[in-house]
Amino acid sequence: MVPVLRSKLVDAEIFDCNKLQIEIDMTFEDKGAITVFEAKNWTRDRNDFAVYQLYHPFLHYHSLMEAGELDVHEVNCCYAVRQQISEGVQIDLYLFTFDEPLDMTSIRLIRSKTYKLVKINNDALE
Repeated sequence: MVPVLRSKLVDAEIFDCNKLQIEIDMTFEDKGAITVFEAKNWTRDRNDFAVYQLYHPFLHYHSLMEAGELDVHEVNCCYAVRQQISEGVQIDLYLFTFDEPLDMTSIRLIRSKTYKLVKINNDALE
């Protein structure tokens, strides 16, 4: 768990969040960009997700970037959903950013992609 030492402004109210802890499933850094991952197993009728699970890790890394403590130029978030399918596994990836880093409601989808990991019949390869 990584502590986030900030106050939050929500509807003109300031909330002290100096004891807030966050869970980060995975983080990658590549070519000056940090991507924070939140991963879920697919559940029937799940059509949404908790934005704060992306937002708080995003804000943590964005704050470090702004303070000059990380040598990166971009922070974004990837929501990954894994689903069992008859051929194997399907993974849906959604890349997001927050246009206004201090506003959780400014989330914006950058792009999405679906991958299928399928089982191969080894006999067919011979």
